[in-house]
Amino acid sequence: MKDRALQQNKISEQARGLDLRGLKCPLTFVHLRLALEEMRAGELLRILIDDKLASVDLPKNAELEGHRVLSVKTLSDQLWEVSVRKG
Repeated sequence: MKDRALQQNKISEQARGLDLRGLKCPLTFVHLRLALEEMRAGELLRILIDDKLASVDLPKNAELEGHRVLSVKTLSDQLWEVSVRKG
């Protein structure tokens, strides 16, 4: 029973990926909204962005839309990963 619960937890934590490198605001947010529309509440989305403005605005806008931003990680000088759980 415990193994099944762990397996279900792993499955539910699998994240979708969205690569928005090369796009600038507001296109990054448009693509984020489209991706989130296809997802169910509680699902996790990991977004790669290389626009500094988007690294700040994308998480703020996601929260304003009712989603939960779990993290914003700086991967390099010009690359960020934003993890969002759909609300």
